[in-house]
Amino acid sequence: MSLSELLMKYKENLIVNKIIDDKSLVWEKYIAIKKVKKNDKIFYKVFPQDLCYEVLGSSSTSIILDSSYMLLSTDCGCLEHFRKKECAHTAILYALALQALTPMEYNLEVKKYKASKMLLEHNQLLSTLIEDLKTSSSYFKKIHLVPEIAFIDSKLYLSLHIGYDKEYVVKVYQNLSRIWNLILSLLMDKNFPLFILMRF
Repeated sequence: MSLSELLMKYKENLIVNKIIDDKSLVWEKYIAIKKVKKNDKIFYKVFPQDLCYEVLGSSSTSIILDSSYMLLSTDCGCLEHFRKKECAHTAILYALALQALTPMEYNLEVKKYKASKMLLEHNQLLSTLIEDLKTSSSYFKKIHLVPEIAFIDSKLYLSLHIGYDKEYVVKVYQNLSRIWNLILSLLMDKNFPLFILMRF
């Protein structure tokens, strides 16, 4: 598992983020690295120093990396590690070890982690926005627009009933006599196609 993948599992952990964001952190104060050669293979055992014990809060944390600095095994006395075989303590130790052994790889993994974290936050924000839009559209449903033409004192008036579930009346006090006369004259004209009027 790469460092960026491991860090993503503990993205909410304040200590993990503080160590990742701290540019002035001196890894030698926190960890000790022992290079081990076994069966012509090189391994790195990483142990916390006294200062790291105070920060981590766990006294029996250790990790083993292979020659390409990939995490091979982890050990920690915390309950989370007992349950999941990984924990924030081992993630911090791995980050510090990579910072010590290969700073360029460490910087690359931290950039990947931050990009993944930003993408996740972006996607969560979009999901929330989409759910809010779905909720609002289901709440408002469809807008009803019902026109009503009234004939008062030899004049035509238009009012509109607008609303979602309750309709509000908007009155448009215009003299519609000219429009009505135009419609009537068109109806009287035998050459006028009726379907055009119906589309109107």
